Amino acid sequence: MIQQRTSWGALFRGKESGGRERARARAREELNSGTDPSLQFFGTAFKGPGPARVRCRIRSSHMEIRSELEIAAPASEVWGILTDFPRYQEWNPFITELKSDGIVGNQLRLSLSLPEGRDYHLKPTLLRLEENFELRFRAHLLFPGLFDGEHFLRVQELDATRTRFIQGENFSGVLLRFSGRTLTQVARGFDHMNEALKRRAEANTGKSANGRQRKQA
Repeated sequence: MIQQRTSWGALFRGKESGGRERARARAREELNSGTDPSLQFFGTAFKGPGPARVRCRIRSSHMEIRSELEIAAPASEVWGILTDFPRYQEWNPFITELKSDGIVGNQLRLSLSLPEGRDYHLKPTLLRLEENFELRFRAHLLFPGLFDGEHFLRVQELDATRTRFIQGENFSGVLLRFSGRTLTQVARGFDHMNEALKRRAEANTGKSANGRQRKQA
């Protein structure tokens, strides 16, 4: 079980446990032990095995993680599953709940279930909802610039029966230096959802094809 043990207010107020430097020292100890409280607070710290088809790019103030795979299903089928928010609990092991009115600029209600970890309930802002292309939203820790995450779910049509699905997150903020140990864990979390989406989309496509064959027969 992942636990959050650091009061991040202490880093900036310098009023708890001997001040700012001592709080930073505690954070470094947790980082070395494999627990990253900066990402846990945001809700993207993961443990456990999983496939890793990811790209990670780290800069001093920015970090980008992407996970992608090919799905043997039309882009419209994949997009339909991604935007059927009430059914997320049926198949999605990562984003177990998502509620949205579909209006860009409004808040989402989002629940994340972390592998071998706890659940988080977030209220990110919807940035884009473009049909058969991309769902994008942004959240931040406490206030913008501290620890921000912009998450996207993207669909790319390869041909009439194949789709590339890309899930990623662009992180920024002053707390990024504490996030190094969790990059692989975050990527694995994305992969769990990607694989579940692939199974559901391909199963739905197979059912549709079988139904057409029966009608023709």
